[in-house]
Amino acid sequence: MPNIEMSIPHSLGQQEALDRIQKLLGNVQDRFSGQLKDVQQNWNGNEGSFSFSVMNMPVSGKLTVNNGDVALDGKLPLAASLFQGKIKEVIMEEAKKVLS
Repeated sequence: MPNIEMSIPHSLGQQEALDRIQKLLGNVQDRFSGQLKDVQQNWNGNEGSFSFSVMNMPVSGKLTVNNGDVALDGKLPLAASLFQGKIKEVIMEEAKKVLS
């Protein structure tokens, strides 16, 4: 499985960024409920893990919300590797909206 690693900067402070990221994951589940299945997220302090399937392909990863950025380390299905650039672009756009 290809990895996707990103660092998304913010200036909100750790707790506010954490609250917004947790809410974002819930909103994504609601917005794409017909396409995403088995959505899971688990948090331990500022570190979270997530997993879901899209079109029967598993996606998983970890998020670490720090004082100045959110670090994403995810695993994509092999079939999605061709779209890795676009996936990163969409994640960055959505995260910037939430963390602004």
